[in-house]
This record gives sequence, C-alpha cells and structure tokens, in this order.
Amino acid sequence: MVVDAVPSSAEVQPATSAVPPAAAPPTMNLLRYRGQPGRVIDRSLKGRDNGRVRIEVGPVAQRSAEAWLGYAESVVESLRGNPAGRAPEEVLDAFVDCFTDECEWRIAGHIVTGRAATRAFMEAVFPKFHRILLTMRTPCVDVTGEGQANARTYFTENSVMIDGTPLLAIGSYYERCVDEGDRWRFAWRVFRTEYAGPTDMTGPFWDNPDYGPPPAMPPEDTVPPDFSGNLSDI
Repeated sequence: MVVDAVPSSAEVQPATSAVPPAAAPPTMNLLRYRGQPGRVIDRSLKGRDNGRVRIEVGPVAQRSAEAWLGYAESVVESLRGNPAGRAPEEVLDAFVDCFTDECEWRIAGHIVTGRAATRAFMEAVFPKFHRILLTMRTPCVDVTGEGQANARTYFTENSVMIDGTPLLAIGSYYERCVDEGDRWRFAWRVFRTEYAGPTDMTGPFWDNPDYGPPPAMPPEDTVPPDFSGNLSDI
C-alpha cells in the first residue's frame, strides 16, 4: 500500500509569526486501513522521497485478522466431519506468514517464540472456539527506522466458545514490525486484555499499566496475564 505523507493544517503558520512551531514527534496516524490507500499525517517524513512513503503495517494486521477468522472457520468445518480433524494447512500458513522467523508473540501469559511455536499455539487455541470475529481498528504507527515500525492496534473479539458460551474481549496489540522485502511482518507483539467476559460487558475490566499515548510502547520483557483463563491450559 502506498500512502501520502502530508502536512496537517497545524503546520501552516502565518508569515508574520515570529515563534517557530514546536517539532512534532515522528508518529504516523493511518486514517484509512484494510489494505486500501490511506492518507498519512507524518511530519517527520515531509520532503523525503517526494512526500511519499511506502508502508504496509495496516494490511499486515488485516491479513492476521483474516487468517484468524479463516482458520477458525476451517477448524469448525473439520470438527463437524471428524472430531480429530485439522484445518487445512494452507490457512494456518497464511496466519503464520504474518510473523518473522524469530518472532516473539506475548499473549495471555504465554511467550510464543518462532513460527513453529506460533503454529502450535494456534492449533491449540482454535479448537476452543466455535466462531470468532476479530475487529482491528486503524493502527497508530511510528516509523522507527529504515524498514522498521512500531504500531498500536485497538482490538475487539466477538466469539462463541466450543461449549456455546459467548465471549467479548477488548484489548490492544503493541507491535514491532519489520519490512522483509516481500512484505511487512510482526517481529514482536504483545496483546493486552482490557476486558474478557459476557457480551453485555457485565464482566470485569482488568487493570493494566498505563504506557501513555502512542508511540509509547511496553517493555520488551512484558508478560501479559491470562486474565480470562481461557488459554491457561495451553
């Protein structure tokens, strides 16, 4: 996806202004998402590469969500015909391909390292669910270097557990992404659960550290708790 780097109206100063504006942090705000071209406010990139920057962090998150949903649907179809059945490998391949070979995914008390472990983790997760719908918001992206970016993506999940219990989860992903040439991939991800419980939101809201607004990130050794207990036996 190619997106435009454009100045905001706050950067346009009257000619008579004697005080220069304060420098803005190099933070990108993707205004459109889901794999479509979007406009970007990124003052740090103004004047570079003719005012344009190539970034695909948004579509990476979208591919990840689509792979989750597709794999979940495949698990359901497999289990209907054969309780010991497995989902098609190519669907899980699409999900795992969103991560680097040495990725580290920290979620619900787990530290999942590498693609093989990511695959094994998801093979254990999806049979717990009958249906999963993930909604990922527009990521807040911070370009940290050549081919490197951090992102914060707000997230909701509407699911049905295998026993028929509905589940609503609300949280946020903190992500470090790298450009590996063919596409951007996750090198490090932390999922922080804010709520997990009944869909009417009568369940508990969880206390989490306040990292501040984007582009602030949690420490790399963060281990988020499994507040809901849904993944404690994996």
